[in-house]
Amino acid sequence: MEIRNLDLADDAAMASAYAVECGATAHARPGWVPLGEAARVAAWRASVGWQWLLLGAFDDDDLIGIASCATADDQPRTARVDTPVNRARPRTGVGPAL
Repeated sequence: MEIRNLDLADDAAMASAYAVECGATAHARPGWVPLGEAARVAAWRASVGWQWLLLGAFDDDDLIGIASCATADDQPRTARVDTPVNRARPRTGVGPAL
């Protein structure tokens, strides 16, 4: 497994990150309805008081988990971090690695 930055400008990378996030969240929250992909990617890319950093956990070229970190411009010492992982990879250390 390799951890790499995800480029917010890379449409394919954002589509893969969205798929991982949706799969993990749907598993954890049955009945959850996601934002559409375009809306979620726009939120990651928006410059409205939050700075986003996305990291990907890769097995070869397969994205198997992400860490999304949001830091508010007015509170730079705090952050919100989510680490959704592909449900085909439970309990394999991907989340802690991120």
